[in-house]
Amino acid sequence: MSTDKQSNSRRRNFVEEIKSKKSRLFRPDRWELIRINFVLLQQGMKVLDMFDEQIEYLEETYKDSFLRGYADDLNHYFPIRCVACIEGYVKLICSYLIEYGNPFRENVKKFDKISFSIDTAISLETNSIPLGDFVSHLLPVNNLEDINRTISTIIDNDLLSMCRESYKSLPRQKGFFGDDDSDFADMIKTIQNMYQVRHIFCHEVGYLKSNIFTTDLRVFSPKTYLEETWTFLSLIERVIAEIAPPKAID
Repeated sequence: MSTDKQSNSRRRNFVEEIKSKKSRLFRPDRWELIRINFVLLQQGMKVLDMFDEQIEYLEETYKDSFLRGYADDLNHYFPIRCVACIEGYVKLICSYLIEYGNPFRENVKKFDKISFSIDTAISLETNSIPLGDFVSHLLPVNNLEDINRTISTIIDNDLLSMCRESYKSLPRQKGFFGDDDSDFADMIKTIQNMYQVRHIFCHEVGYLKSNIFTTDLRVFSPKTYLEETWTFLSLIERVIAEIAPPKAID
């Protein structure tokens, strides 16, 4: 087989990837998708809380003193799923902005590493795949820095700075010793931590213990990850709704 043919055989089929992903979106509204995911995650957390409340009885019944440790491993699912919600949501936001029109559509030109062939262009049209879905599928959202850079490029403004300003008006219970800026910074640190933890859980065979006293990377509670992820996504949604409000349907 020639080198060109080998290259073609390994070429990704972006159209099929996009169609496959869209087929798994069980709601057309991006925020409804996030809301339902978080309802399910909260219910899962309740199940773990119920287990924890009965841990002494269960350990005595099953003669196993390690059940609490086994249950801790189930907590690893929450940062994994929260990161999936962030990345999926951001892709939907990018597609929405691109389809919204200018200036966002024009700003896509700044992603100079994205290119596609005539064959791909024809396939997109044939399969009725919007440009926004295609471009957002290729944009990097693998960490918080990627997310900020990607959306900031499309909106021509720093996303995290806009989120910080929005955070100040977000209805919430403020900490006793912090202020808006420090509380926002703590939330961002938790999101960054969650990405690191998720990477370890998904790609490494080593073990990361939940230790609140460690000075190294730690695993937060499912409740912390859920609350901070929900707040973070809520801030992005508020920013986008302000700069690109839904258009009236004719």
